[in-house]
Amino acid sequence: MIENFKKAEDLTVPRIKKNRTSNEIWREDKEINEILESRKEVQVKSDDYKSLTKKLKKRVNLQKLATEAEEIDNYASKRDIINLFKSMKSGIDTF
Repeated sequence: MIENFKKAEDLTVPRIKKNRTSNEIWREDKEINEILESRKEVQVKSDDYKSLTKKLKKRVNLQKLATEAEEIDNYASKRDIINLFKSMKSGIDTF
């Protein structure tokens, strides 16, 4: 009986795969790679190493914030289009 339910589920409810975003910001960013390269040449406990690490963290955080802002903007744009379409469909508003 359970197998029949699973078969019915497979036939009626399609499987959806999640879109995974890569968190590897450093691969595409030139500035981050330059900071990493210069950081390799410096001793770990030196002040230069600490300052390069701070630069690196700052750059990564800015990149993450920019990505989030872009996603929010895309979502807001889609929402505006949906609302515009709904208003056009209802016939209440005119252009």
